[in-house]
Amino acid sequence: MGDERRLLLAEVIATQLFLNEQAEPDGQAQDNRGPEPRTTASDGRCCQSCGRPLTGRKERFCSDRCRMRDRREREQARVDELLRRLKDDVDALREELVGEVD
Repeated sequence: MGDERRLLLAEVIATQLFLNEQAEPDGQAQDNRGPEPRTTASDGRCCQSCGRPLTGRKERFCSDRCRMRDRREREQARVDELLRRLKDDVDALREELVGEVD
């Protein structure tokens, strides 16, 4: 009975393999595995921080290092802008007060 089950199982496997790899009309083998996982950036997407091509499902950055670098740069730009505005406001206030003293 064990040999009969093995033969039946081998026949089922062979049938499934044959059905999965049937030739298409153009001569290409049919592939029923679904879409191929994306491992390279075929659409030209690049990391916003370093410019390397993005792989897989990454959308903006190639690594956590680049993501954190970009975050630090944005935070520093924000602080620089706030300091510039503060300096401009202090200069404007100084000119206004000096004008009142005269």
